Amino acid sequence: MAANKATIFLVIGALSSGGAAAYFADTHISSEIRAKKASLDEQYKPVQIIVPTQNLRPGDMLHGNNLAIREVPGAFVHAETVTPANVDLALNHRIVHPLNDGEPLLLFHVSESTGSGFSTMIEEGQRALTFPVDIVSSVSGFLRPGDRIDLLVTLRDGKQQITQPLLRNVQILAAGNVVDQLDNVQGSSFQTITLSVSPLDAAKITHARNIAKLTVVLRTGKGAEKTEDGYGKAITLNTLLGRPESAPKKVAKKAKAVQIIRGGAG
Repeated sequence: MAANKATIFLVIGALSSGGAAAYFADTHISSEIRAKKASLDEQYKPVQIIVPTQNLRPGDMLHGNNLAIREVPGAFVHAETVTPANVDLALNHRIVHPLNDGEPLLLFHVSESTGSGFSTMIEEGQRALTFPVDIVSSVSGFLRPGDRIDLLVTLRDGKQQITQPLLRNVQILAAGNVVDQLDNVQGSSFQTITLSVSPLDAAKITHARNIAKLTVVLRTGKGAEKTEDGYGKAITLNTLLGRPESAPKKVAKKAKAVQIIRGGAG
């Protein structure tokens, strides 16, 4: 009888211990779940950000008519995102990088300087260089601020004339006096275009203008593209007509003359 009571107590004790362990395990798991849920709720809590209401291109001015507030999950908000709290850092500034309708506005997109001065459109380390219209006569009237072009150079190399790319993917800052991409300049008459280039490229273009002919080639506005093989090579008359290039003539080296000094015993 005593043995039976001991067994009963052991069973009750085991059940109690198991129940307590299950309770504490369940409590711990529930606590972990609540903590994770609270963390996720905090991460995905809606945050107000500033977005453009239309496609913006470099040079466009930011103001109340082309900006709006949108709510997005906090987990997707970049540290540089413009919000209603710091929108003053963007208002009356110009865009220096393209931005599509509804995309988050970042401080990265915004010029550091305010006002409408043309210098606010020039990125740090870049220079603005203006071309006369005769260089762009082939596509005059179809270029717009924000478009990108290639520059081809044609010059004489020795006895033959060659054409090859000088610069690629160069951004147009202005067409004539038009710096706003939203203005309709297609079909308009303008005498210059202004490009955004590095100081070295500005020197290259300036020198090329003095010794050669420059031609503008308008690039696609659909983003990155793959250029065909051979695009960077010089085009000659033989290339144009599909003829093989003639091998350069080898110049025979002249044998060194040996000077013989004759003399007699004195």
